[in-house]
Amino acid sequence: MEKTVNLQGNAIGEIARLNSSTIQVFRRYGIDFYNKGKYSLSEACAVYNCDELAVFKELQSALSTNVDKDFDNWSLGSLIEHIVESHHLYVNVTVPEISAMFKTVLESRETNNIDLKRLSELFRQLGNDMKQHMQKEELALFPLIRNLELSKTTGQGMPTGLSVKSLITVVEFEHDTSGIIIKQIKRLCNNYSALEDASPVFCSFFNKLSEFEADLVMHIHLENNVLHKKAIELEQELQG
Repeated sequence: MEKTVNLQGNAIGEIARLNSSTIQVFRRYGIDFYNKGKYSLSEACAVYNCDELAVFKELQSALSTNVDKDFDNWSLGSLIEHIVESHHLYVNVTVPEISAMFKTVLESRETNNIDLKRLSELFRQLGNDMKQHMQKEELALFPLIRNLELSKTTGQGMPTGLSVKSLITVVEFEHDTSGIIIKQIKRLCNNYSALEDASPVFCSFFNKLSEFEADLVMHIHLENNVLHKKAIELEQELQG
């Protein structure tokens, strides 16, 4: 079923959830739709110092683009499976890869006018935080959400134990922290723009960091704006 997106009435997280083609516009303007999804478009443009009319027009154009994957129509179980197999696996594989690239770049003594020591510390913190965070999701939050969906399917009613909403509050606070760190990394890297005379190794290093940020943004968006929203709505429905 086609969904109506109200660019002035929907919060930016809702806009991104209802039509993922708009994500590229938010990212191009540096608008945080994934952690700050409750902002209205006007509020977001004011906070991120964007031309609201220009953003509005680009979003209108994006809305006419066909959506490849309508995650909002996926079941909770399918969303969880996708997040684990695509994003959690990516983080587990890529963090060691980037850590090794840090070592290579540091040994090359090519700084590219970047504080590589600080950058390395931030990425190490992000990697460690995400490892613990993903374990919490896979061992606690995701099973709880699956139980909610099973209860709905079988008609067994509300499962006992910790509420999904309370655990999501903790998880989203951790998302905020990860978002702050990745933004610091992006600023330190001058938006991942290497100098013209940078070596291929350094350019590859920046490209990998940029790829990691893009994956993290989508990862958090799918959880905050899609999975969590649907899970809380289901919990409220089962509570009557």
